[in-house]
Amino acid sequence: MNLKKHVLAILNEEKGDIQDFLTTRKEGAAKIQKSAEEKGGASQLTATHFAAKAKPYEEAIDRSSDLTFALEKTMELLKSLSDLNSLSQNQWQALTGQLEAYGEIYIAQRDLAQGKHLPGATAQVPENFDVKALAQGIDMEMQQTSDREVAQSMAMDRLAEDPEYYVKAARRSARGGQ
Repeated sequence: MNLKKHVLAILNEEKGDIQDFLTTRKEGAAKIQKSAEEKGGASQLTATHFAAKAKPYEEAIDRSSDLTFALEKTMELLKSLSDLNSLSQNQWQALTGQLEAYGEIYIAQRDLAQGKHLPGATAQVPENFDVKALAQGIDMEMQQTSDREVAQSMAMDRLAEDPEYYVKAARRSARGGQ
């Protein structure tokens, strides 16, 4: 392939569809929520966190081309988190779930506007990851869910962002931090 064809191929490459991204994120959050609810106990906080993501994703699906809406919601949530003394654990989890969702919505919209790929535009498969790191990640994520498939998906997402994520998490845990 000559240079001109190569550059044109890159420019015309599919960067991802925001509607698909948002729908996938919404469905993934719902699946994690359900799995955490089934596990019960301390995982209920995880369920609350992921349940709170439904509304932001729904709003974003309807307003996927509006860059300012997700940024404004993110800034509002940051302000509401400033008074930690008034929040319960459930309130904290709900607010941080919304913050996380609005933040990733804004970043996805911004990245698309800048011509970048959306996360997940290139599918992740277990074979793309170090076997030991993925196994360690699945074990750690199984503390939050009873569904091995959900744990694997969560582990692959984290490892795609940082291949050392679980090594670092294990070090923090060994030092007594979370």
